[in-house]
Amino acid sequence: MFYPVFSSYLLATLAVLILGAVAWGSAPRKDGKRYGSLIFLRWLFLLLFLGVLLRPTLITRQTRTFPGTVLILTDTSRSMTVSEDGETSRYDAMKRAFDDSSPELAAMSHEVDTHVWTFDRERLSATLENGKISFPPTPAGTQTAMGAALWDTYRQMAGQKILGVVLAGDGAQRGLPPRDTLPQTAAVRFGRLGVPLFTVCFGKPAGESRSRDWAVEDFLAEDRGFVDTEMTITGSVRVDGFPNVETTAELVRETRPGVWEKVDAVPVKTPLPSESVPVTFRWTPQEAGEWKLAIRVPVQAGEVSSTNNELGGFVSVREGGISVLYLEGAYRSEMSFLRRAMDAAGDVQMDTVRVEEPGELAKRLKKGYAVILLGDVDASRFDPAELELLGEKVAAGVGLFTLGGFQTYGPGGYAETALAKIFPVAMASQERLPETDPITPDVHWNLPLRMMPTEQGRQSSVLELDRDPAISAKKWAALPPLDGANRFLSVKPGAVILADAAGEKKQRVPLLVGQTVGRGRVLAFAGDSTWKWWLGGFADVHRQFWRQCVLWLAHKDDVVEGNVSLFLPRRRFPQEQEIVFRVEAKLSTGENLLEPTLHSQDADWHAELTRPDGTKTAVPLQRSDRAMLGTLPSGMAVGDYTLSATVFHAGQKVGTSRCRFLIFHEDLELDNAQADPELMASLAAESGGRSVAPEELGKLWTELAQQKDALQMEHEMFTPIWDRWYWMLLLLTLLCTEWWLRKRYNLPD
Repeated sequence: MFYPVFSSYLLATLAVLILGAVAWGSAPRKDGKRYGSLIFLRWLFLLLFLGVLLRPTLITRQTRTFPGTVLILTDTSRSMTVSEDGETSRYDAMKRAFDDSSPELAAMSHEVDTHVWTFDRERLSATLENGKISFPPTPAGTQTAMGAALWDTYRQMAGQKILGVVLAGDGAQRGLPPRDTLPQTAAVRFGRLGVPLFTVCFGKPAGESRSRDWAVEDFLAEDRGFVDTEMTITGSVRVDGFPNVETTAELVRETRPGVWEKVDAVPVKTPLPSESVPVTFRWTPQEAGEWKLAIRVPVQAGEVSSTNNELGGFVSVREGGISVLYLEGAYRSEMSFLRRAMDAAGDVQMDTVRVEEPGELAKRLKKGYAVILLGDVDASRFDPAELELLGEKVAAGVGLFTLGGFQTYGPGGYAETALAKIFPVAMASQERLPETDPITPDVHWNLPLRMMPTEQGRQSSVLELDRDPAISAKKWAALPPLDGANRFLSVKPGAVILADAAGEKKQRVPLLVGQTVGRGRVLAFAGDSTWKWWLGGFADVHRQFWRQCVLWLAHKDDVVEGNVSLFLPRRRFPQEQEIVFRVEAKLSTGENLLEPTLHSQDADWHAELTRPDGTKTAVPLQRSDRAMLGTLPSGMAVGDYTLSATVFHAGQKVGTSRCRFLIFHEDLELDNAQADPELMASLAAESGGRSVAPEELGKLWTELAQQKDALQMEHEMFTPIWDRWYWMLLLLTLLCTEWWLRKRYNLPD
């Protein structure tokens, strides 16, 4: 092959022709014999020089053949010690199956490259010699990170022709982060590369095993609750080997160390030999504090383990929590964003209910909510007696907030209900609009309205966005306008207009009106589009506005201190898991202490861990967006821990939050040691392979050995001929010879 300079044959040829023309023109014309020898030397030089410019290269092709490869993964976790028949463990059955097929395995290893690993939490290399695998004496792994082992193998396959991957074990995935990769994802990748996965399962599935066990598997509780507010605790009870047995699961609470009392109980019945039964408990705490709860099932005769019959955790119960009931007639944007605002408030617990027929309100009022939010719900969806009961509740001290909408106030038919007496705005029966009729301009403002506090509103805690009145006014002025509002006929005597907007012809349109009714408070809001504040980049103002409205209605507007919230992902953790927690702090205005507008550098954040033996350790915190993050290492001792966080701002204490949690020893391998042949079969199917019975291993080794597939790669070697020393020597020799002849013949240069 030729690779001319500048990748052009034409340029190389032109360069030689130009040199040839120059040489021809300068050649002497006398003595033809001598002249001919010089011309010959010059043209020979030019031809050789042209060869150099064409850069001839010798190309040789070599084909390299890589033999096929078989990869073998064997499970050495503790679940392999389980015996289904009471005699032979899964591990012994696996070793025996490999020993029985060792002649075929040895023959295959001579034909193809064979690599063997054992795996539990990590994947470790094992030796293969004469068909014998160097298994550990006993399986001692505390995890079965099957997915992670497959991924490790997948990443090592580059540049190899894999005939198959053989996975042997009980098929159950039991891995903790970061080794909790799902095996299905790796199996799909194998399939895409055309690498079949052959699975060999040892152990029987749930229902066929002879093991008998009751176990509490899950304990799920709300992160925090409030005094006198019902909480829901859920879990699941797994039953193996006890068909048609009924027992009782209990929720118990620790009143003092080692002393428990029953809180709730539910029956558990399992018609199947193996089943997981969900359980739900109700608890209404009467005292604030960090309470340790647990779900228990009694120990049955013949159980293989009694240590997994109880599972517990911690629940924080706070004083002063505000329970809110939000009633809506249909899902709308205001409802969604109001829900977000309440969820962000650590001291508010809100239940959202879509009212479709009478009776729902009366049932909900029995729970004793502190504040009721009444959204776009037509009065016909309530019984008159329900609304009369609501009016009595408000007079007794419950707060009521009414939102704008197409079916609220007069258009919703409230002018002829008991609520007409407690609404701070007047209504008329002529305003009534059926739910199917379009809204009319006489009851609704259909124009943008920028909400601004009135003089009375600026003096109220409801609309205070900053302690500095000037900054608060700027924040209100920057908010996006509301998308229309309800028209109020008039404001009742004694009611106060807290916020309004400029309407048509500079007319002031009342938007937020408040009044006191007996011992309760009522706010009537004409708008229903504060969600535009959130989307406009003012989510903090949106949260602060709704929180302050709820505080005022619940008679908690005199609470001036800020609060600190400590968030753990759960209240119980296995020893092997690292724990990341979050700390947030809010000022009395509801603003997050890490807001860019605040001087967050003036804040001091402290976290402290109290261990079961009473020793205390400071935990460093790092900033992350709107919260401070801390990390507790894995491997802590089993027991009850207390984590606390204290925050100071500008030298003043913002607050302290404490949270108890439990570190427990989790035996991932033996607490639920059932094999999972269905998972193994699905992994094989997803990759294009198949499940193989243990007694068929010898046939599998023979089948893989007989495959002649190999990875062939053609390699080209480029040897440049022109780039050699003898070319330069030959060219110089020709030039020197031509010069020497000229001198000898006394020819001019």
